[in-house]
Amino acid sequence: GCSPSHFARKFRHTEGLSLGRFINRRRLAAAMSVLQNDSTPLTQVALDLGFSSQCHFTRLFSDLTGMTPAKFRRQCRHVIPAGGGASRERLQPDAGLNVEESDSHVPARTPMNLINPRTYERADEGRRRTLRLLALSSLFAGRAGAYAEELLRTPRVTEGPFFPDKLPLDTDNDLLVITDATEPADGEVTWLSGRILDATGAAVRNALVEIWQVDAHGAYLHSRSGNAENRDVRFQGYGRFVTGTDGRYGFRTIKPVPYPGRTPHIHLKVSRGGERLLTTQCFVKGHPQNDRDGIFRRIGDAAQRESLLADFQPLEGSRIGELTARFDVVLGSTPEDA
Repeated sequence: GCSPSHFARKFRHTEGLSLGRFINRRRLAAAMSVLQNDSTPLTQVALDLGFSSQCHFTRLFSDLTGMTPAKFRRQCRHVIPAGGGASRERLQPDAGLNVEESDSHVPARTPMNLINPRTYERADEGRRRTLRLLALSSLFAGRAGAYAEELLRTPRVTEGPFFPDKLPLDTDNDLLVITDATEPADGEVTWLSGRILDATGAAVRNALVEIWQVDAHGAYLHSRSGNAENRDVRFQGYGRFVTGTDGRYGFRTIKPVPYPGRTPHIHLKVSRGGERLLTTQCFVKGHPQNDRDGIFRRIGDAAQRESLLADFQPLEGSRIGELTARFDVVLGSTPEDA
């Protein structure tokens, strides 16, 4: 009862991804099933599933799975016993099962002392990767909103007025040392890392991740920042990182500190292809000022507030008291959805 464009907008709003991307993923799920079970030529598989060409099919399949259809088929032959002995029920992960870490689905192999260890590691990783893809295909084959509900999306939080109005000389992912400085900035050294994911849990590659925060004295890298006269000139204050195929990012920075009116936090912005995808803030889990922070309290949903909290823990083996914190970001959509 509505126009195609209106329906597409409603679909994106409800399911968290575009109609075109949903259709492509359903077709790729069907392709995985075909590749597992028969030896139909790839050109015929592509045409049967409605792809414009084998090249188009191969490109979309590779973007989603990280391997070509031919390689996926070869891996399946190693993982699934002849005659289809591994049932779909067996390959579908249970609610708490980490397919990546489980060995229960991998067939018996030659003892490690009889083969080159590196060869064993590569073969084992290939089998594990294929198992993850098989489990993924069963998830894609579900109802339209099934995978859109898999992950809680990171809420948007205000950028605030203190994004650097003049970028530092150095804009890499190490905020403690600027260019060739010999002395690091003040503060508790923290390794902040995480992954940029879409609503289905797929890694978002080539995403630009930017962070900025106050230094150990509560001053931003901004001309109108409070306490600017005491700003730590050794602290970079801003950094950026481009994610790889696994969607991972990482920064060496300091544990955020409070300043008048705000609980400790790190600003984070994600963009891709020149399009801003999300601006949010990362807060310190368990900090007593969180519940009094107006911006944090403005997020009404408790689960969404929890998703903005990072646990800053001592880095195992560090002799200088370094900390580590993980902050994953789940996007509602990416430019590929358009």
